[in-house]
Amino acid sequence: MKRAIISTIAAALLAGCGTTVSKKQAKAQLARTAAKVELPGVPIHRAAWKGDIEIVRQHLAAGTGVDAKNKWGSTALHYTARGGKAAVAGLLISNSADVNARDADGLTPLHFAATAGHEEVAKLLIAKGADVKAKGGERKASPIFSAVTKSRGNLVELLLANGADVNAKDAFAESPLDSAVKEGLPEMVELLIAKGANVNGDGGTTPLHKSASTGQKEIIELLLANGANVNVTIAFGDTPLDWADRNNKEDVAAILRKHGGKTGAELETGGK
Repeated sequence: MKRAIISTIAAALLAGCGTTVSKKQAKAQLARTAAKVELPGVPIHRAAWKGDIEIVRQHLAAGTGVDAKNKWGSTALHYTARGGKAAVAGLLISNSADVNARDADGLTPLHFAATAGHEEVAKLLIAKGADVKAKGGERKASPIFSAVTKSRGNLVELLLANGADVNAKDAFAESPLDSAVKEGLPEMVELLIAKGANVNGDGGTTPLHKSASTGQKEIIELLLANGANVNVTIAFGDTPLDWADRNNKEDVAAILRKHGGKTGAELETGGK
């Protein structure tokens, strides 16, 4: 009786189209119609950020694009990377989400995972081909800058282990080490140096100049202990000691002097 009803309904549905179908095709059509899922009331981006995997599943089943972007150009994967929801990230990635999608600022999901310190999500992204050197944001910086600035040592190590450049440059010609100095993060300075960061910089203001001008004694000691040139000069012949003196950092000046530091003028006159 049930089979007869299905056949009758299927025939009625398709009769108007002049289409001849088998019972198997009719059943499949009915199954597809019955399986239609209503679109959830919660946006997929919000569900991804909160880690509501069932809502995300419903969205995907209802036809919401896995890479659908909101007004900020962000995909659901951007939001789940920011929220650190590894299960949702895995679901989106298994449904072919673009791991290198860019938001309106040019940032990728890996930038957000690095900023927030979500190692598990970062590992998922990298395993599926996320570009560890992708540059985005106002600074046109790669994810390692995000991790350094927020003192995410585990993410710094993960990124470097997967091909990130420890001496990468942003749009302002600053390196991750410069960022660590600027933020006053000696533990990041130490980690980056251990991973091969250039303590003397590569043109422009050096890490030692920056730390001297802001009075960061611990960082200065780290830089000097790891080969920083105490008398490196930049524009106008300024040395780190010049910058310490100019900014009234007497303690720093004393440290630099102890290590043989001189002013630019002293270097020109042979130290006299």
